[in-house]
Amino acid sequence: MMDISSFLPHLIGLALLLGLSAFFSGSETAMFSLTKLQVQRLREKADGASRAVVRFYQDLRRLLVTVLIGNNLVNIAFSSITGSLFIGLMGSTKGVTVAVIFNLLMLLTFGEITPKVYALKHPQRFALKTARPLWLISIFLFPAYWILKLITDLIMPKGMEFNDTVTPDEIKALLSAGAEEGEFEERERELIQLIFELRDIEAHEIMIPRTDMICAQSTERIGDILNKAKEHGVSRVPIYRESLDDICGIFYAKDLPIWRGFDVMDMTAEFFMTVREELLVDRSDTLIRRPHFVPESRRVSELLRDFSRFKTHMVILVDEYGGTSGLVTLEDVIEEIVGDIVDEYDEYRPQREMIKDLGGNRYEVSGRTPVRLINRTLSLKLDEEAADTMGGYVISLLGRIPKAGEVVEIEDLRIEVEKIEGMRVETVILSKLGGKKGKTMGIISLLVPLLLLASNSWATSGSTPQSVLWRAIPFSIIALILVGFRAFYAGSETAFVSANRMRLRALAEDGEVKAIRALSLFSVPEEILTMTLIGTNLMGISATQMAVLAAKSIRPHDIAWQSSVTTAVMTPLILLFGEIIPKSIFRAKANSIMMRAYLMIRGSHLAFYPVVKVFTRLSSKLASAVKGEEESDARRSELRLLTSMGEQEGVILPRQRQMIHSVLDLHRKTVGQVMVPLVEMISLRKGTSISDFLDMAARYPYSRYPIYRRRIDDIVGIVHVLDVIYSGDDEGTIDRFIRRDLTFVPELKRVDTFLREFQHKLLNTPKDRRNPMAFVVDEYGGVVGLVTIEDLIEEIIGNIQSERGGQSHLISMDERNIICDGRMEIEELNMRFNLQIPEGNYETVAGYLISLRDGVPRPGEVIDTDTLRFIILNSDERTIRKVKIVNKTGRFPEELT
Repeated sequence: MMDISSFLPHLIGLALLLGLSAFFSGSETAMFSLTKLQVQRLREKADGASRAVVRFYQDLRRLLVTVLIGNNLVNIAFSSITGSLFIGLMGSTKGVTVAVIFNLLMLLTFGEITPKVYALKHPQRFALKTARPLWLISIFLFPAYWILKLITDLIMPKGMEFNDTVTPDEIKALLSAGAEEGEFEERERELIQLIFELRDIEAHEIMIPRTDMICAQSTERIGDILNKAKEHGVSRVPIYRESLDDICGIFYAKDLPIWRGFDVMDMTAEFFMTVREELLVDRSDTLIRRPHFVPESRRVSELLRDFSRFKTHMVILVDEYGGTSGLVTLEDVIEEIVGDIVDEYDEYRPQREMIKDLGGNRYEVSGRTPVRLINRTLSLKLDEEAADTMGGYVISLLGRIPKAGEVVEIEDLRIEVEKIEGMRVETVILSKLGGKKGKTMGIISLLVPLLLLASNSWATSGSTPQSVLWRAIPFSIIALILVGFRAFYAGSETAFVSANRMRLRALAEDGEVKAIRALSLFSVPEEILTMTLIGTNLMGISATQMAVLAAKSIRPHDIAWQSSVTTAVMTPLILLFGEIIPKSIFRAKANSIMMRAYLMIRGSHLAFYPVVKVFTRLSSKLASAVKGEEESDARRSELRLLTSMGEQEGVILPRQRQMIHSVLDLHRKTVGQVMVPLVEMISLRKGTSISDFLDMAARYPYSRYPIYRRRIDDIVGIVHVLDVIYSGDDEGTIDRFIRRDLTFVPELKRVDTFLREFQHKLLNTPKDRRNPMAFVVDEYGGVVGLVTIEDLIEEIIGNIQSERGGQSHLISMDERNIICDGRMEIEELNMRFNLQIPEGNYETVAGYLISLRDGVPRPGEVIDTDTLRFIILNSDERTIRKVKIVNKTGRFPEELT
């Protein structure tokens, strides 16, 4: 028996070890629980604690090795000392049992669960408190870190590096979570999700196909082409020569007022293109403009840049052989972002007419409905690569043109061809058949008690082994088995803490059953964390006791030797195979592990439930006794950060990031901030002659003009240029063309709210009464400006370039200074003045300077490059309006021709 007085040094040592266990355990959970947003914010700070956290985050393996070496060393030492003490006091049978229970209670309550639960709730607070001392410890453990790193590099499978890059699905899931929490409005979520899809959509998916294009041959008279445009409600008509594969121009009906002084209506398009430079050299690029061609595989996100670069709102798509496959307009692209928009001449077919719910999980679908729209509306997973439309999808399945009544089934979907017109599938009936579900949950085997009972029986049996080595083998085998179980629970803890819930949520929203199950574990995070810790410690302590018994079998009476040998053997064994390797693998594959190991984790949770519940309540009370404010990240700020990180990592395009940030800002903008002020409105008095009106239409690029009665703020309606052009009249006044159904909006109304309401109103208004222009009124009811649907959309996608060429954004220049509009294109500056401004994901001076500052600089700010100085003369929340460029190296070169 041991002398009781000799326990005091051991008790002091055990208390110290328990404190260190809490330190290492909490640090591990805190560090791995930090979100990208929290780490990014810490990067921006200059204090030592923040720098230490960031350094660890940049070398996660060093963090993992440091906390695991420290934690396992103190836990194994704690278990060894208590095991030796209790075995010495009570003998092998009772001593092992009591030691296991004591160690489990003490280490779990004070060394593991309580600090980890607190760290899980307050990761940033805990990490900042422990980062610097932990960094110092990592310096002392650096040789051990390198040795373990070399060993783990040899043992671990390839491709197990930590990967914390941003994914589009993660951002989409964050949107959904924010919408559920009330951080984002449903409209915001929809807009941002649609913006994400732009990178994956190719131009041919949204094009007007070749067979539906409204075109004219170059031998047709311009007057006939105008009638064709009027008949079909379009303002642009592609012109071709021999065939649609030889498009030579685009007819613009709105340009006709420019050519009023010439008898162009009786000219053929071909003749006009040969004489236009002789007739009007300054405007020869109007009326029939140069076509722009892009590959049909071009991404929609890139099309926005094409429209801006070409200063056009229509491009012709060509296939791999150079043939015309269709056309896309800027409106088509915008509708992919903000939904359906219509003007005065659009024939609108609501989505509900393309996909009609027949009840009973049956839907009538137009053959022209995009496969993407069907997937999004009906939550299906049809192959979007197989075809663009439902009709094409059916043909791809059958490998031929189907007949009416034919049926094809894929997975849980039945597709019946309802109507065929010529070679085209007109309508189909989709029927959801219902999937097959039902899986059984496995039950975890409660192996540990059996192993402990068997080992104790062996130790107390009356047999006399031939050698001490033989006596140690059974305990060693049991210890190794327990280390394997420990590896699973330790890895599961790391996977649970490190799992990217947003990515799991995205998979769950796509119907992934395993992800749905894995997410259910996060509904009781403290209980699952406690369960993994109970499993880890129970297996670790039991394995250590088996090692103690193995050591005792060799030298029964030497307690110091037993503790030293057990610590020396079990520390590297558990450290490598029970901690570092499984934690590294489980962290690298956290989401996959959580989905695959669900049954084992849930089964363990149920098996340990009574104990888990007791420890969870106890640790929660202890953790809540330590003061600490709840840490939460605003979803809006987190989304901004994630999209910026996604841009840096190449996951999303700069244009997408800009649009997403614009959407997030919409709720703070009012209509009054984006309107065209009254003093800048180009308006006409009621009674203006048609001739004067057409002269104004020739000078300005606008389609609609406000009409006032006596004062400019006494608005009576608007006149659309095409209404006048299509009438063919030159005599009389514009009064009969006035559209009097006006929309008035308070200047303080939010942009996002008004955009949604305005879209809905236009979609539900007959086209002869539509007016996509609204007038802004102040608190006294006076008109103070106007806003169009395009103005509102520009707040999301950026400036929409006018199709009217010829206007220069260069304001003034001398030998050393250039003053220009922020919309002046970099390409034009470089070509005219050889400024050598680098190319990038921007087209204008404003875009270039905003990219340098990662935001809109204020008026008066100065931005320097190696050779140029940019002085912001005028800017607002949206963009840079005017800028001065100074040549730091001398004079600007003569303008290049």
